[in-house]
Formats: sequence, structure tokens, C-alpha cells
Amino acid sequence: MSIESTLNRNIGTSKYYTWKLPFGNVIVGYYTDGINEMAELCKAYWLIDVVMSYQTVKFKSKHPFQVWIIKQDKQGAVVIAEDGNGNKIKKQIIHVTTFPFDEFSKPFKMFFCNDVLHLPSEY
Repeated sequence: MSIESTLNRNIGTSKYYTWKLPFGNVIVGYYTDGINEMAELCKAYWLIDVVMSYQTVKFKSKHPFQVWIIKQDKQGAVVIAEDGNGNKIKKQIIHVTTFPFDEFSKPFKMFFCNDVLHLPSEY
């Protein structure tokens, strides 16, 4: 079974994981069981860090719903945030990654809203 099909089985969460700033113990947001499973299976806790590092009060208030996409790029990988209407709001190049792109039939997506990062199937 591919990682993609495993993750698509997540349709809710029983636990919310807390993501805090590395200094000051400030909670920035939460993520679901599905996101935690993605991070374990893909060895990509760093991807959660990328998304959460942008979640300032100002950014969240300006973009209350965010779609985060990671896809392969000639430079390695690119992480893009969109507003849900296809408008790009952030882009970050990741030069070195072991993200298993071949396990997915299309670019991997996550949603961030109401301070929670989750899989589309958990929305």
C-alpha cells in the first residue's frame, strides 16, 4: 500500500499535536493524527516546521484558510501556500529532501485553518 493511500484513510483525528516556537514556549498551532502519520511515514517533520513557521498572527488573520502543497522541482522541492482559490501566498524552495514523491500520484496537499494543520481527507 502506498503512503498516499494510507494517508487517505484518515478522516478525523483523535489527538491534536501542539507545535510551539523553539523559544518562549509559544503555541503557534496544532496538527492532526494524519499529519503526524505523514511526518512519520515520509520522514518529514520538517514539513510541519515549514508550514508552522509562517503562522504569525498577522499571516493567519490575512489568510484564515491555507492550502500547503509540496511538489518535486528541478531544484529539489518547492513548498507553496495558496489561499484556497489558487492564489499563491508563499513559496519556499527546499534544495535537499528525501520526501517520497514517488509514493504520491499528485503533489501532496495539507490544509491549515482554525490553527490546525490537517490532511484534506480530515477536513
